[in-house]
Amino acid sequence: MSNFAERMEQRGRKQEQRRLILGLLKAGAEISLIKEASGLSEEEIEEIRKGAEV
Repeated sequence: MSNFAERMEQRGRKQEQRRLILGLLKAGAEISLIKEASGLSEEEIEEIRKGAEV
């Protein structure tokens, strides 16, 4: 796979992860649960949440 294709695939995965995290937040899931399930830090989850408020 080319570098471009790999980058696009990785970007798609990150976008899907972002959508999933936003859905969990909207559903009222606790940050600690999202953190454990996603492997992201609390700060990364907060950045996603704040980015969606724009």
